[in-house]
Amino acid sequence: MNPDAPTLYVPREWVEKKYPAPQINPNDFLHRVDGQWTLQPTEHAADPENFTQHVIGLTPGDAIAFDQVRLYGKFTFTLTDDLSIKVDREIPDDANLFWLAGDGDTCSDTLAELATWEELEPGHHEAECNFWSGPLYFRFRVASDGRGYFKLDHTSTFVEARIALDPDAPAISTRELYQAYRDFMCTAPENFVGPAAFAREMSAKFESDRSTGTTMYRGLKLKPVAPTKKQMAKALSVSIKEGQLHISIGIATLAWTVQMQDAWPEDFYVSDLSKFAKSMAQQLKREEEDGTTAVHRMLDAAADAVMENGDDGVDEGDVETGLDLVRPYMQGGAK
Repeated sequence: MNPDAPTLYVPREWVEKKYPAPQINPNDFLHRVDGQWTLQPTEHAADPENFTQHVIGLTPGDAIAFDQVRLYGKFTFTLTDDLSIKVDREIPDDANLFWLAGDGDTCSDTLAELATWEELEPGHHEAECNFWSGPLYFRFRVASDGRGYFKLDHTSTFVEARIALDPDAPAISTRELYQAYRDFMCTAPENFVGPAAFAREMSAKFESDRSTGTTMYRGLKLKPVAPTKKQMAKALSVSIKEGQLHISIGIATLAWTVQMQDAWPEDFYVSDLSKFAKSMAQQLKREEEDGTTAVHRMLDAAADAVMENGDDGVDEGDVETGLDLVRPYMQGGAK
């Protein structure tokens, strides 16, 4: 284990794909070929077949979400018969991703959670741990001399930080929280490792100010604004926005709809809207052995209906023609 592991960066979009090597600087992923800027793994040049899907075309002004990561490495823990845990070395305080060595399916937020893995028996186990931040947004720029670079986009990162913070304390105004965020970034940018670090820092300042009687950070317990009743009661919506298909529904409407269907048993009920919505999201993302999810099957059924109805956007002919239409976008070559 390396407790002094450096802070590295990796584009968030790549995390669910074949995992490329994180880099010490977001700019390390920038490449320019024939005037086209792209974001691509450093491995792409030597192994394009496995990393072409990662290539992202860039234009000035694009905002890219990066994760910060510290790769702490392996350690050994012992699970006793009474299910207590002993480790062979000190685990870094900010480690927030744990898994059994060689088994990525066991990823857990804490070591205690990992130790409850259903197939884990008492004994010695080799594991690994990392630190992962929440998303940090960097804006792609091109300098007057033609040099491309990324610059932290405070506004986008702040919005992500706000919704990630502790939900239990009173909310404060966006202006107050943003001012605190900017103050923090100006005084300790090298220590900013995502929303969690911002929350810890602001909470610490709140406790310090309360003990000294000052008021600069009074009330900054860093809580997100709760969703409104109108948002939670939003009807099912399917729309196209900025080249993306968006499907959304308010979580209250979701709970109402499923409980009103004939197949819902009368001796069960939704007891917590937020938890139920999270459970539904997990089910929708749950993969079968072939990698498909309920969402994939829903989209396949909708595509079949489009063809059967003769709707716009589909013509008879060689399917390779349609795949050729899509390939430039999937390979990052299109703007």
